[in-house]
Amino acid sequence: MEEILYKELFEPKLTVRIMPQNIWHLYHLCGYLYFEMKRFDEAAAFLTKAIKINPVNTAAIFEVSEIYKVNKDWDPYRKLAGVCHSVSYTRSDLARSYRNYGFYFIEQKKYDVATAVYHFSLFYEPESVSAQSELFVIQQITGKVASMPSMDKIKKLFKKNDIPLGPNPIVLEIAAAIAGIMEKEGHNDAARYYLSMLYDLTGSDDVKKRLDALPEEDPRG
Repeated sequence: MEEILYKELFEPKLTVRIMPQNIWHLYHLCGYLYFEMKRFDEAAAFLTKAIKINPVNTAAIFEVSEIYKVNKDWDPYRKLAGVCHSVSYTRSDLARSYRNYGFYFIEQKKYDVATAVYHFSLFYEPESVSAQSELFVIQQITGKVASMPSMDKIKKLFKKNDIPLGPNPIVLEIAAAIAGIMEKEGHNDAARYYLSMLYDLTGSDDVKKRLDALPEEDPRG
């Protein structure tokens, strides 16, 4: 998924190859450890290398976002929230990208926008303690109940503040296209993977029917 997403978003001129060793993971791990030790410059250096190797895996990008958050550098923090959103293909990553948007708008004192974003994030990760905690913070700051706005209100706030609504359409198109190919060729396990991804992101009844109709085992083994 990440390889196809990378090719679609970045249109690389060079050939994409699988690395013989997972260097990305090592750079990400080093960045994470340095972050935990509060050695942020060293953390950023390793995380930047990880992102260069794989710019569509959100783990390192989210970690860099935390460095910007600690340093209260809000413009790049918001920019990375958008980057993470654009490459998110799981509900948890999508929810976290929205929570990052929410935190940005709290810092900008735009509490109505932050409230809408945090509630929207809960659609993708309903049990998020982080989102619930930030909604409580907003309530404490404003002295008002941070209740969920109507969907029309959410759409207006998102549009006004340049926040994407829902998953990146490109991600959905890729998942749908690969799922269709896998179904047609009888690769049921792969089809199930991509249909599950699509269903998790959209909740589509049609996708659920296709998913339920797949045989339990791939006949090709």
